[in-house]
Amino acid sequence: MADLHTIARLRKRNGENSWLTSYIELKPVIGTAIIQEGIDKFIDSFQCDLKNTNNRYFQQFYEGDGSTTVFTLDYVVPVVSSEPFISDHFRVFIWNDATDEWDEQPSGDWSINGAGTQITFTSAPPDSNDKTKNIRISYNVFASGDLVEVYQFENKNTYDSTDLKFVGTLKIPRVEKKTRGNIVKIRAIDLIKSLFHTKVNLTSSVDYKRTTDMIIRDIISDVFRKSGIGGSSTDKAIPLAFDLTGIATTKSDSSVFPEHEVDVVFEFAIDLIEKYSDNEFTSDGRYTYGVESDGSGAYKFFWEKRSGVSSTEITETDLKETLNEFGDEDIINIIDISAGTDVYGNHITTSVYNAESIAKNQPHIASKRSPDYGKELLESEKQSSQNNSRFTQDADGNITDDFPSDYASPSQYTMLFNDPDNPASSAQPIDDKEFNTFIKKEARRKARQEWQPVVDKYGDPPIEVILKKSRNTTKLTLGEKYKVDLTARNLPNTALRLEKIQSSNTKYTYTLREDPDDRQIGLQ
Repeated sequence: MADLHTIARLRKRNGENSWLTSYIELKPVIGTAIIQEGIDKFIDSFQCDLKNTNNRYFQQFYEGDGSTTVFTLDYVVPVVSSEPFISDHFRVFIWNDATDEWDEQPSGDWSINGAGTQITFTSAPPDSNDKTKNIRISYNVFASGDLVEVYQFENKNTYDSTDLKFVGTLKIPRVEKKTRGNIVKIRAIDLIKSLFHTKVNLTSSVDYKRTTDMIIRDIISDVFRKSGIGGSSTDKAIPLAFDLTGIATTKSDSSVFPEHEVDVVFEFAIDLIEKYSDNEFTSDGRYTYGVESDGSGAYKFFWEKRSGVSSTEITETDLKETLNEFGDEDIINIIDISAGTDVYGNHITTSVYNAESIAKNQPHIASKRSPDYGKELLESEKQSSQNNSRFTQDADGNITDDFPSDYASPSQYTMLFNDPDNPASSAQPIDDKEFNTFIKKEARRKARQEWQPVVDKYGDPPIEVILKKSRNTTKLTLGEKYKVDLTARNLPNTALRLEKIQSSNTKYTYTLREDPDDRQIGLQ
C-alpha cells in the first residue's frame, strides 16, 4: 500500500467569512491525520497532531546584547502585511528588570520582513546580561475561525488542487505535554456544513404555504443570504460555487410533495432540514441530505430518497476489528400528542407509550402534533345528514352554533361514531357537556391510533455497526445501503446505511446504521 501524505494549509482569518491569501503549510505527525465525513446532521471534520518543538507555534525567546537589532525567527510566520493580523496575532515584549514584568513594544518599534523570517527593531533591545532571554515574541499561528485546507495524495511528491479533501474552520487548539516536547492538537469543522447552524427566518405577512422541496430550498437560500456563500467579494463573501440541483423536486413516484404552512423565526437551518426530511413532511419516507465536494471548491447540496441496496455485502469475515454498538439515540417510547381543540376551543391532548421499551431503555419523550381532529369531528357532525337539522341555522341555512340545539326529540342525538371508550354501547350525548366529551374522546382515539405505531417502531435503538477496513480496499460509498449478513451477531440479512466514514493513514472506519424507515424490517 502506498504511503498517504497529508498537508494542511492554514489561512489566517481577517474578517467575517474572509481569510488571508497567504498560508502556513503544516505537516501532521504521521498517522494522526483523520478526516471524518457523514450525511444528515453530521458535520465533517479534520483533526491531527503537530509537533510543537520549543513551543514554536505560539512564542519564541531571544537574548538581547544591547546592539543587535535583527533576529531570525525560528518559525516562519505568515505574511503580515495585513493590519488585523499584526494587531490580533503578533505581539512583542521586552523584560523590564526594574518592574520584573514584560513590557509590550508598540508595533512602530519593530517590523517583520516580507518573507516572515526576521524581526527588526528600530533600536536594539537591552543586554540580558546573560541572566535570561529577555525578548519574547508571541503570536497565535492558530486561532478559532482560521481556514484549514487539507490535501491528501499518494504515489507522488507534490500536491495540487485535485488533492483537496477538506475545507473547514479551526476550533480552539489544545496543547498536550509529551516527553519529547509538547503536541498541538488541532480540529477543524467543515466550512459549508457548519454554516447550516445559522438561524434562519421563513415567514411573511401573508399565509406562507410551500411544498416540502421548496421549503428546503428556502432554508438554504436564507443561509446563503446570511453567510455570503457564492459571492465574489473577498471581504464578506465565501467565493465558493454551490449547486442545488441535488434537491429532489418530486417524490420517488414522480408526484409532487405535500404543501405545509410555514412560520419560522430564528431557528437553526440544520434542525429545520432534519425536520422536513421526515416522512411526516415528505409523505415519501425519510429523505437523506448532505453536502458533496468535487475536490476543487465546488459544493453540491443533496436532499433525496435513497433506495435500493448495494451489491457489496458485509459478512462476518469483515469484522476483524469491528465493534457492534447499540446506543439509545433515536429511541422514542413516549409521545405527548396535541389532537386539536374541543368545541369550547380548549386544547385536546393525549399520549402513547411503549411500556417494554421504557422498562429497558428509560423514558425517551417526544412531542407531536396531529391534525385538528376535534375541529374535523365537529365539522363532520354539523354536515351529517342525520343530524344537520339539529343545529341552529340562519335564514340562508348556515349553521350558527357549535352545539346541537336538540338532543332529545324526535329521538336521542346520534353521533357519527360510538363512545370510543365503549364502542358496543349505543349510549349517545344528552347535553352540550356530553357532546363535547364524545368529540374529545374520539379525537384522542384517532391521535393515539396515528402515533402508537411510532413508539412501537422506535422503542428500540437502531442497529449500528462499526467496520474497519484497510485503505487498500475499495472505499465504500457514503449514504449507500449495504446488506449486512451477521448471523452470529444476531444481524441476519439486514440493510444498513453508511452514515459516516473516518479516513486515516492506514484504514477506513465505517459507521453503518439502520434507517428510521427500516426499523425492525429485514431484507426478504
